[in-house]
Amino acid sequence: MYAITKLLDQVELGTPLTAGAVFMFPIFGQTVFSDDLMVLDEALNEGAVEITEISDDGFVPELLVRNAADRSLFLLDGEQVVGLKQNRTFNLSMLLPAKSSTVVPVSCLERGRWDVQSSRAMAAEHVHFAKGRASKMRSVGQSLATARAYSSDQGRVWADIDEKFAERGSRSSTYAEADYYMERRAELEPPAIEFEPQAGQTGAAYGVGKRIVGADLFGSPSLFHSLGRKLSRSYLMETIGAETLAAPPSTADALKTLKALLSTPVMAFPAPGEGETLRLEADGLTGAALVKNGRCIHVAVLCDP
Repeated sequence: MYAITKLLDQVELGTPLTAGAVFMFPIFGQTVFSDDLMVLDEALNEGAVEITEISDDGFVPELLVRNAADRSLFLLDGEQVVGLKQNRTFNLSMLLPAKSSTVVPVSCLERGRWDVQSSRAMAAEHVHFAKGRASKMRSVGQSLATARAYSSDQGRVWADIDEKFAERGSRSSTYAEADYYMERRAELEPPAIEFEPQAGQTGAAYGVGKRIVGADLFGSPSLFHSLGRKLSRSYLMETIGAETLAAPPSTADALKTLKALLSTPVMAFPAPGEGETLRLEADGLTGAALVKNGRCIHVAVLCDP
């Protein structure tokens, strides 16, 4: 628990920002993990990392990540890659060392396709939507606790996507979550810009209406600045078309809630690549953290919808 509590030392919440039904509290905290890390978009754009199927036949719950760079690669829980034989999302946050090849656990976000669309994966510009990310995170935690495996409940992942399409009568020939995002992209981008990371910001707590529904905190501002807009799109996808206006709690109440959420007892397991994954489970919430040598790189906590 020490790594997470240390991340919360001297955390401050900024003035909440609102966009329709969603509010966001910027979180400003200490830098506790200052290593020079790559994120997925940067690594793929530079050609330093290649993501492929694990074989010609492929295997739905696994992908192969080759990191040819001299820096470690950070992959975010819920971050999505498109292409290959079907779109996937990472089952947990991971740190993959330099000059390494790692088989990583993933979930399918496109059940209606199993043919090669591209030989290499590309990064999506959004994270798996918050509700789907929460249920996937919970099922991975249960899999670790019972079988020491990083597996998700794939049927539940697909069911969450079906529910998302049904909300607005959207369609996709391959049931691809990315198609829902692209159909609604024009609605998401203006508020996502409003939530743009601020100087020194290390994370954010997001809410809908009056209630905080989730938070992501990082060990350094640079990581959040690289991934903040992707995360904002994830939470904003939950309220497309909602008419309720955001009414954020006071800053003091929001900070109290955040610290309570992140003070949940945890279980620790080795993570693919480097470090450990910590799993937070309690009534009404689920969470996960990535820790290396006692330093917290990322923690996310999501409330059940």
